[in-house]
Amino acid sequence: VWAILAAYIIMPLVNYVNNRLRVPRFFVVLLIYVVVFSAIVVVSRYLVPWLSNQITFFVEDLPKLQGSLVNKVGQTPLGINISKVIAEVESNLGAPTQNPKSATKLLTSAFSALLRILIFLFTTFYLLMDGPRIRRSLVRMVPLAYRPEVLRLSKQINSSWMQYIRGELIL
Repeated sequence: VWAILAAYIIMPLVNYVNNRLRVPRFFVVLLIYVVVFSAIVVVSRYLVPWLSNQITFFVEDLPKLQGSLVNKVGQTPLGINISKVIAEVESNLGAPTQNPKSATKLLTSAFSALLRILIFLFTTFYLLMDGPRIRRSLVRMVPLAYRPEVLRLSKQINSSWMQYIRGELIL
């Protein structure tokens, strides 16, 4: 579903560059993928170390935060034992790499996420490459008597969806 939505959003750009500038569709899609991957690499280059530092600082400050919290609300506000909560947070932050079961679960989750991302990328690539051909095939499946009405309706739906997506992106 996400691949369909991504292809739907990117398709006007691909069509414009392909039709107006006469760049082959494959190269347009490839260029979009290169730009997106480059942006992800650049952002992750700076975001991952920053996020890692923030988590490290949080873990280091956890005892101070616990003391401050206990001083303000007591050891068991509303029946919640703060020491147990803090101990659980600390164990969960260190657990993914210390416990073999947790490490296996983490690797399985990472592999699953990677597989989903690859399926998303391949599906989006396929839809961007063959989108016009898929649309023509679907239109040919509609009986001739209904074709003009279906085409008019699909243009109205497309226009409404694009306006909605533009509005959401602006907000």
